[in-house]
Amino acid sequence: MRPGATRRRSQASVSVRTGSLDTSVPDRDAHVVGPGFLDCGLYPLMTSRSGGMVRTGGERFRVSGELMTKGVERPVVIGLRFGGAGRGPNGKHRVGFEGTATLQRSARGLTWNTARGTGVSR
Repeated sequence: MRPGATRRRSQASVSVRTGSLDTSVPDRDAHVVGPGFLDCGLYPLMTSRSGGMVRTGGERFRVSGELMTKGVERPVVIGLRFGGAGRGPNGKHRVGFEGTATLQRSARGLTWNTARGTGVSR
C-alpha cells in the first residue's frame, strides 16, 4: 500500500467491556466505570468499526471509523503502527497493530463536572 492511498478491502471491529478499565487506582476506576462517566451497568460495551485505512509512511497507518460510547456513535481516527505478521496457533494469518487516538469526552456523552473538596471543579 503506497502512502496516502486509502484501502477499504479489510474491515475491523472492536468491542471493549467498559467495566474492564484498570488504571491501578481503584477509586478512579470505580468513578470512571460508574454512572457518572462510562456507566458500565447501562452501557457494558464500547464498540468501534473501521471505515478505511491510509498508509502515512513506513509502518505507520491511520484508520478512520466510528466509535460508540454510551450509545453515542461518533467518528474516530486512530494512528497505528504495524507490529508484525505471522501465523496464529490455529494456522491462520494474523497481523498486529498498536494504536492511539485522542477523544473529546463531551462529544461522546462523557461529561462530568463535580466540585472537589477544594471547591475547584474537575
